[in-house]
Amino acid sequence: MLHALDQPLRTLHRDPVDYPPLLALARWRREGKRGALLTVVGIEGTSPRPLGAHMAVSEAGDVCGYFSGGCLEGELSLVARAAIRYGSNVLHRYGRGSPYIDIRLPCGSGIDVYFDQSIPDDMLFEMEARQLRREPFVIETDLSAGGSRLVQLQAATLDRTGRTGEMFRNLVRPAVQVQVWGAGYGAVQLARLIAALGGHVELYATDGLTVGAAATFGLAADLISHDEPHLPAADPWTAAALCFHDHDRELPILRHVLGGPSFYVGAVGSKRVQAQRLEALQRQGFSPRQLARITGPAGHIRGARSATELAVGIYSQILETARAENLVT
Repeated sequence: MLHALDQPLRTLHRDPVDYPPLLALARWRREGKRGALLTVVGIEGTSPRPLGAHMAVSEAGDVCGYFSGGCLEGELSLVARAAIRYGSNVLHRYGRGSPYIDIRLPCGSGIDVYFDQSIPDDMLFEMEARQLRREPFVIETDLSAGGSRLVQLQAATLDRTGRTGEMFRNLVRPAVQVQVWGAGYGAVQLARLIAALGGHVELYATDGLTVGAAATFGLAADLISHDEPHLPAADPWTAAALCFHDHDRELPILRHVLGGPSFYVGAVGSKRVQAQRLEALQRQGFSPRQLARITGPAGHIRGARSATELAVGIYSQILETARAENLVT
């Protein structure tokens, strides 16, 4: 199989940097382009991307996803297009232990990458549909015989991606998303930051000023009543961030969020406000275990004095929590 040193990427995808490669591959397939799904199936040492990470490459040279800081993507694009052209699935080692002595990873590690250009339409579109429905699923790939299939998701595999012999099982999780609840520019700036970085965000505002401010930046915001009985639901890959300065407004929303599976619940305010918040919820019957789910004051930047500091601090805390709980691929 061909390889190249410093091969330039002919075209880069125009989606957000962390756009799911499976969705890009499905879109290209609908446009009549063949493509390959690349998967990290082995890591020796450390790696910028985790086991099971994906890239997608089309026959036209479109690329979605990444495995390194730029030292490998040109090579991967060239090999993927050759695999598509020849109709063959291949497994390559890069870095430590690789036969390609002119391609090295600066970290000194080695990664195994599987190039699969044979995913059938029905399987690809089913994976696309599951990602859009925010349903986790498992791809099982036979690295020796070639070919992949979807397998039944079982409780024993919910947190497991790995290789057994020539079989690689990859758990594909829904993308982390953030529900931002609030009033004022802090909520808007947090939603702006997440959207600008290509993250999934939903903004729920309790006043028209916040809705208007969001629209100024091209963001959609749903106007809700603070005592709305039918607030939107969440799933285990959803974080909830409450950005209110009128803290009486947040209590109905906190009651709603604490009744769901959100992996992160953060609320802005001082330590004194956090104590008052917990006391009010305790009087309403919430247990210490439930109250312990609330991070307050939210954000890594203590004493934040601007909407930007607040946004950066909260989003970094959300991502750190998602990583600690093994919620990201």
